[in-house]
Amino acid sequence: MKETYKKVLKKIQNVSEVSVTMDETDFYENIVKNIFIKEMKYKTENSYSIEFGQTFQTKDMVIRSFVYGIYEKELFLLSKFIKEKNCTWGILIHPAGMCLMNSKIGKNSNDDFKNSNIVLEILYGLNTDQKYFEYFSADNTIGERKNACFFKDIIDYKNNVYKGTEKSWYAYHSGLKRFLAYFAEHKGDYGYEDNIYDSIEYVFFVEFVKKGTSCKSLTSARNLFFYIKDFMQAKSEKNEFDDPDRVKVSFPEFMPKDRKQDVFLIDKLKAALGFLKWERSRNGIRNKTLLLFLLAYGMERRKLCALKWENINFRNKQLVIEKKKYPMPTYLLEMLKELEDQGMSKKFVFCNNSGEALSDGAVNTILSGIVKVDVQDEFYRQLTPANIRRYLAKYLFDHAYPLEKILYIMDIEGYKLESYISKKDIEKAFWRRCEDPIICSEGQHPMEDFLEKLR
Repeated sequence: MKETYKKVLKKIQNVSEVSVTMDETDFYENIVKNIFIKEMKYKTENSYSIEFGQTFQTKDMVIRSFVYGIYEKELFLLSKFIKEKNCTWGILIHPAGMCLMNSKIGKNSNDDFKNSNIVLEILYGLNTDQKYFEYFSADNTIGERKNACFFKDIIDYKNNVYKGTEKSWYAYHSGLKRFLAYFAEHKGDYGYEDNIYDSIEYVFFVEFVKKGTSCKSLTSARNLFFYIKDFMQAKSEKNEFDDPDRVKVSFPEFMPKDRKQDVFLIDKLKAALGFLKWERSRNGIRNKTLLLFLLAYGMERRKLCALKWENINFRNKQLVIEKKKYPMPTYLLEMLKELEDQGMSKKFVFCNNSGEALSDGAVNTILSGIVKVDVQDEFYRQLTPANIRRYLAKYLFDHAYPLEKILYIMDIEGYKLESYISKKDIEKAFWRRCEDPIICSEGQHPMEDFLEKLR
């Protein structure tokens, strides 16, 4: 919170501490009118406003104070009043604190916990929303910035989308407030955009964790991701927060040093492929082909599970997805042909015994079983889709495969590059001469030779 707002809140709190000697009128004049309304810029020369009783009204905001009333009753009366006046925002100020409410928040009549329209609440002496006091300002409610709408959207999500318990909500609420306040402070205002959430990308989450939190563990980063994930999926259709596996890739500094291990080791991958083929006779070919597919493209689980036979062009040796064409390694094509001949599904490449597409969880189960090759060797625990994707990008880059082709073959958005190849790696590569570059003809898959070594 900016220092200016800290001083205003401190002034209000200090005067409130001696308000026991004030009646309703004095409290309104001294605290609400002379400090809050003035310092938070609700009354300007060009704005229309009226005052009556202990109430101030201007365009889309009602500010009211009380000293002697019952808190819950005064909240109800203000909520009712702002609806009657067709206002969006209301602020209630009393000797022990203040709250910001919004009349446009949807309510859930089946659950009292999901019936609140309180956006932010400050109670002096308690760990409440003091750090978000600046969002009570005119600029952030009825002005140009409108950043209080971020917090309004959080409560609307809680009332109408959130599926967790009331006990769990505190962690979700805290994580979302910190995340969106950091966005408002460093990236942009809620303002008048059609959907501000479409502009919030996963890379911003990485920046937030590294610069806006004191997070020091992968568990904490993953927890934060999940608190934010469901909210963002409800607010945007851009799928930026669909894949939790990206968290591990994004924060290698949180991984214990002895667990970081390159997964592109020929002998150990051959052992893993051999295990997958014979460990379950019926699904062995499917499981081996699945791992080869990951090694070739570093494909994310949901895309892997959605693959259909119509995406495989055997004649042209191409993978075709949404009109984009990708070359395919010979070994992978041969395994796909074997899999097709089994006839488990005429639609999905990777399916279960009923012919339905594999789930994300089933992919994890298949790969986690590889640990049986050698339970003492940490390598086999590292064969996850996220790790393979990360190390495939590094393998291709380290072997001088052109950066633009890495982005294409792995379907990586340019702005997400640093999640896979760091700026430091790129700077080192500029001065390094590659001793073992990938050399392949136009239209040949860059992992052709590597996969051949896995036969």
